[in-house]
Amino acid sequence: MKTIIFFDLDGTINNKNKQSISNNTIKLLKSLYNKKDVELGIATGRSPNNIEILDEIAHLFKYKIFINGALAYKNDKLVYENSIKKEELIQIYEKINENNIMTGFILENIEYVVNLKENVSGINYSKIKSLPMMSKEILKNNNIYQIWMFDILEEEVKKILKDTKLNKYSWHKSGFDIVDSKTNKAAAIKAMLKDYKYKLIAIGDGENDIEMIKLADVGIVMENSKFDELKKEATYIAPHIDKDKLYEFFKEIKLIS
Repeated sequence: MKTIIFFDLDGTINNKNKQSISNNTIKLLKSLYNKKDVELGIATGRSPNNIEILDEIAHLFKYKIFINGALAYKNDKLVYENSIKKEELIQIYEKINENNIMTGFILENIEYVVNLKENVSGINYSKIKSLPMMSKEILKNNNIYQIWMFDILEEEVKKILKDTKLNKYSWHKSGFDIVDSKTNKAAAIKAMLKDYKYKLIAIGDGENDIEMIKLADVGIVMENSKFDELKKEATYIAPHIDKDKLYEFFKEIKLIS
C-alpha cells in the first residue's frame, strides 16, 4: 500500500518571511520522492498560476491541489474541480460593490479584482493593481473558484456571507478566502484518490488545513500554526518553520531513514 504525503505550501515548506523553500526542506522532499512506496502531493490555497516558488521541485509532486481544494491535478491533468455557484457569486458581487470592499476573484489561471485600494497593509499593491477588473459579464461566463476579501473585519465578512453556502478561511488579520461549502483540501484528496488504497500523511499550518489534517492517518501540524483547533487534531507537532528542521523531524518519527 502506498503512503501519500500531502504538504501545505506557505508556512509549511515555504517560509513566508524569507519567501523561500530551504535546502534542508528540499532535501526532505527529494528523499521522500525517491522512496518507492511514497507519493507526494502539494495542497495550497494558491492558484496554479501563482506557484513560481515550486518551479524547481514541482516534478516531485504527483498530486497538486490548488485554491483550497477547488482544483486538483494528478500528473498535471485536471481530475477534480468545484466552483462557486453563479447565484451566490452575483449575490456576493452586488454586496461587495455596495460596501466598496476590495475583492479578488480567482479563476483557474487568472485573477480579477474590484474596489482596489492603496496602502493596505499585508498585500503586494504593485502586483494587485496590475490585475484586470472584474465585471458582471465575466462573472457570469466563467467558473470562479474562490473569492478573496481584504482590508475587512471578520464580522463584516460573516454578514456578507449570510444566507449563502460559502465558507471562509482566514489567512491574514484582515484577509479571507471564500469558497464553496464543499470545497476543502480533504474533499479534493478524497475525490482524487477515491479508487486507491493508501496511507495518508498530511502536514500543514493554516485554518484551511483542518479538514486535511482530520482526514489523515497521520496529521502533522507546524509549531508556527496560529490555530489551536488544528494543533488539537495533530498526531505530531513539527518544529517551527524558522528552525528549518523538517528533514530531521521526519527522521525522528521514522518516516525517512
